[in-house]
Amino acid sequence: MKTHKNFFSMAGGLILSFILALSIITGTAVITVLAGTESSQPVSSIHFDANGGSGEMEDLPASIGDTVLPACQFSRYGYIFRGWTLSPGGTECIYEDQASIDISSSCTLYALWEPQLYIVRFAPGGADIGEMEEMYAIYDQETELPPCGFAHESKRFFEWRDNIGHSYRNRDTILNLHSGNTYSRKVIQVNAGKPENEEYAFRSTQGSVVYEENGRMYLVTAASINDPAYYAGDLSHYETILTKYDLETQEPVRVVRNLPFDHGNGICYCEDNGHLYIAEGGTLPSYPSGVMELDSDLNLVQEHNFPMYTHIWAIAYSNHHFYLIGRNNESRNTICTLNTDMQTLSFNEVDEYYAQNFSSQGIAADESFIYAISAGFKAYEWKTKQRINVFTHKGEYIGVWTIDIPYEAEDITVIGDYAYISTNEGAKSTLYRTRMPVVTLHAVWK
Repeated sequence: MKTHKNFFSMAGGLILSFILALSIITGTAVITVLAGTESSQPVSSIHFDANGGSGEMEDLPASIGDTVLPACQFSRYGYIFRGWTLSPGGTECIYEDQASIDISSSCTLYALWEPQLYIVRFAPGGADIGEMEEMYAIYDQETELPPCGFAHESKRFFEWRDNIGHSYRNRDTILNLHSGNTYSRKVIQVNAGKPENEEYAFRSTQGSVVYEENGRMYLVTAASINDPAYYAGDLSHYETILTKYDLETQEPVRVVRNLPFDHGNGICYCEDNGHLYIAEGGTLPSYPSGVMELDSDLNLVQEHNFPMYTHIWAIAYSNHHFYLIGRNNESRNTICTLNTDMQTLSFNEVDEYYAQNFSSQGIAADESFIYAISAGFKAYEWKTKQRINVFTHKGEYIGVWTIDIPYEAEDITVIGDYAYISTNEGAKSTLYRTRMPVVTLHAVWK
């Protein structure tokens, strides 16, 4: 009996192998059930190659049908992980992180890395006249410095010098002045408190903005009840709260309840008129999905609607222009540039820079760039799965860097060399001050 059992087991294995080979050759899908065999038995394995990175990942046994890739455990200094490719020199992302794939034979997936961006600024060093726009550079890529745009009344330009004493000639080529890595520290943690109906709770702290007003620094946050009933269209217990904090005393100085701004996904401050603008969200088609304008006391001024968007995720303001990022029927992520009259100047789809499991969060802008938070929701590994996508004012992608914040990064304000990033921790929010990857070169005169 033992001999017969082994014989039939071997025969079943041979038949299964023949059927699998035949199905691969003909391109047909075959499901076969044999006594003593299981269709979920591993038929191949996936090997992961760090491709210049560091770390370890075990081979993944793959079964017939879909296989879910594990989260990438590799890292590479000065780079972010973009996904998996099929060759060491591949430039196209074939599989995203934690993608579901269907393979028919063993294979090797190679980590695809993107070098991070850093910003180079120029200081006049005592020059009398001239201006220079800041520029960006990419890690591991040589970049030529522009000619000096400053002038000194009695001296000639000698060189550029960074904060650690390295020197660079006029039009010199620079390489790796910064890794693109960022460093954050906690500024304040705030709590939205309780709704008026204390049977419920604020479950989500969304947009925020940091700004200076009359010589003091303030933080404004938006929170809402967005429980399952709310997502099903039930507004019977809908509540919002907008809170203004003095960052010096860390105390609230103004609280406004029940402004109808849906989530209030993003907030910006306009220094030209002292008003705040809230990107409302648009969770469901009937919910507010435009921009709400408030005065400095958080009183409603007016609503701005944008038919080209079904959802508006975030808003920023800089140098007499507004910037929106949102969704429409053609794109998950589109950047729109507006003038101060809220008239559209440009409209640019940027889906290719957001992986399927990454979501648009808050945005900020300064005189040079747009900074957009992108958060990976599939693994909820916030400290390693969040990044800042950087765009020109026309919405053209130029680079990326990672952020080291351990909670869901929700909104961002950029002031000088620092980004102020707030988190969503339910009714709580933590504000972090993040040192951006900025290098300043100082003009030296002789």
